[in-house]
Amino acid sequence: MLKKKKNTANGNLNILTDETNFSVVEAYKAVRANINFAIPVQGCKKVMLCSSYSGEGKTTTCINIAITIAQTGASVLLIDGDLRKSSVHKYLNLNNNIGLSNYLSNMADIEHIINDTHIPNLKVITSGSTPPNPAELLASNKMGELFSVLEKRELSIIQMSETTSDVIKRTKDVIKYDYIIIDTPPICVVSDALPLSKLCDGVILVVSHMETTHTNVKESLEKLNFAGANVVGMILNKIKINHTYKSYKNYKYKYYKEYKDEEDSSKNNNE
Repeated sequence: MLKKKKNTANGNLNILTDETNFSVVEAYKAVRANINFAIPVQGCKKVMLCSSYSGEGKTTTCINIAITIAQTGASVLLIDGDLRKSSVHKYLNLNNNIGLSNYLSNMADIEHIINDTHIPNLKVITSGSTPPNPAELLASNKMGELFSVLEKRELSIIQMSETTSDVIKRTKDVIKYDYIIIDTPPICVVSDALPLSKLCDGVILVVSHMETTHTNVKESLEKLNFAGANVVGMILNKIKINHTYKSYKNYKYKYYKEYKDEEDSSKNNNE
């Protein structure tokens, strides 16, 4: 169960809670299902979210997708890859003194940058200290190595030899995270996210309703395609919820009640 997120100085942060509108929750569940179909890879799925410009709701969408996936029991790691204007730590009330930039700069180990959250099955790597060279850090070999380490871990197995009394130690790779979700800077402003896109199994472009233009979308897709990204879809964000969704919700529960009553009545007649 999700606790209600209190408003902070930044106002309502739009993070999913138990009180979130039914239609919004269902929309994120639909995105979760579509990600599974669009990225049918075995093991850890690495998903990058990006937008054309800032203010299009990319970060809240990214966090809510991570939460929705974690609710299924899957192990999820959310990474704040926006080293210039990070905000994931603010949304989830986490310390950002040490994070991704510190690891990429060889100033911190992996164990020190992974944070627990109040949400079961969800861990977070914040952006860390603001570096002078964010694009270079994200494009470095160290970033690729980080993904390799986060995808799998070595599990030591100790067993006795069948022919001698010797102890045999062997290792095997096991999945550490089922999903790695990465939040990135707007790609029409800076190029930081483009090298990351090649390391991910799928890229999702967040589009703001009545704000993002066709030109913005076209430019973003061209940049991603040029970088060799696997763009699996777009999310249309900031659509106003009207009475249609409310009516559907009421209809759904009414239908379920009528179906249940009919089923109980049928059982009683058979008895």
